[in-house]
Amino acid sequence: MVFDEDYRFKEDVDYNKNMQEESKSIKLILKKRGLWKNELFLECKTCKDKKLAKDNLQKDCCTRKIMAFQSDFIVQKLAIGAAKRYARDNCNYTWASFQQTVSCALDSVDIITIKKFAQKS
Repeated sequence: MVFDEDYRFKEDVDYNKNMQEESKSIKLILKKRGLWKNELFLECKTCKDKKLAKDNLQKDCCTRKIMAFQSDFIVQKLAIGAAKRYARDNCNYTWASFQQTVSCALDSVDIITIKKFAQKS
């Protein structure tokens, strides 16, 4: 997610035309969706501990967990997985090959596949 051309969220950031191509922070995304709470950490102690994380059923303990349960992010994650699979099969692991393969990999995920992922989530 990047800032739109008409982005003006003055609470957190002074508006700057250079930000139009910058990535949004998790905080701004959660605020926009009405999910932000001031006491949130990026990752809570429970989620950091892999053994405890398996048993953690709480969906709003930290910002990463909240984002992980957002339906549009689940679809993006699955589509990126399909693009990574394409890249692994078609890249010879040199920098030049990687640069060429990435854009082809992203283009290789067709709209039907993305819609199937969306229906799963």
